[in-house]
Amino acid sequence: MPKPPKGRKPPTLKDVASKAGVDPSVVSRIVNHDPNLTISNGTRERVLSAIDSVGYRPNLVARSLRTGRSLLVGFLVPDLSNPMYPPLIEGAQAAAAKAGYFLVVVNTNERQDNETLVRDLLDQQRVDGLLLASALIEDVGLGKLAATDPRILAVNRLVPGAASAVLVDDGEGSRIAAEHLRSLGHERIGAVLGPSDIDTTDRRKRGFLAGLGSEASKHPQLVYLPRVSPNEAFTAAGDLLRTHADITAIFSSTLLIGIGVQKAVLASGRRIPEDVSVIALNDHEIADFLVPPLATVALPYREMGYQALERLLRRLDGTDQPGEIIVNYPQPHLKPRGSTGPAPR
Repeated sequence: MPKPPKGRKPPTLKDVASKAGVDPSVVSRIVNHDPNLTISNGTRERVLSAIDSVGYRPNLVARSLRTGRSLLVGFLVPDLSNPMYPPLIEGAQAAAAKAGYFLVVVNTNERQDNETLVRDLLDQQRVDGLLLASALIEDVGLGKLAATDPRILAVNRLVPGAASAVLVDDGEGSRIAAEHLRSLGHERIGAVLGPSDIDTTDRRKRGFLAGLGSEASKHPQLVYLPRVSPNEAFTAAGDLLRTHADITAIFSSTLLIGIGVQKAVLASGRRIPEDVSVIALNDHEIADFLVPPLATVALPYREMGYQALERLLRRLDGTDQPGEIIVNYPQPHLKPRGSTGPAPR
């Protein structure tokens, strides 16, 4: 957004209204996200364009006093070192900025007292609402909060009892990965998955099995990890390769797992992809820098973050409609790289 030149007064609501050809009250109600404002999409877009054009910046302090809100929204994530979270946060940040909010990111480091942290952030009015991407969302207390408090929205998780959810299509991404391995002639395929008690793992497992087909999925070798990390995946994949030496391909349900799996395959003395192919769910540029580059299926995490933040604000305004939102644009799609190849004869 352009800044006014030095010596010139900052643009006002009247300036925006004049450029957009509307009454200043309309601009004010748009800036303050008045849920009762009824205008056409064309008028709204014209006002938003005028705001950008003149460089108008709302007085956030005055707006906070007027609305009784902090204009802060929180985003709890379990591990910022996981490459799936930066694009998720980036999308949420973009949506927050567009709405005149600031995003506060809290890295919980998979701590066990998330319920206390959430209650403190909300009850002390430090934030107006919270997005939760916590790996520990299944904790009973936190799950109840997410299911009953409209100020909380779980991202990439299904919380029992919650009326709303914003997800990506994990199952479709996993199906694409499995079908890719099958298309290369692999029949003895294993999978290294996340914790067995979270719904994302279940969706990815079901998608993986669907992609294998009825014959190949009769006896798949599935391994569950207690937590998602390259070290855990390295150990589990090493054990899998020792106990099932005939495996020719491994599906990894996250990028971090794929990194550990790939190292385990190489440490076992096998070649990638000549002896064992490896593919992971979720893409990141780091996959290009592995040796060999890791094949992935890309999921729209940035878009999920953006839509989740928008939906949280609708919940705060009381205008959200219950139900699941499956973020499917761009569609999950294969990013083929050097870690997959034809099954060995």
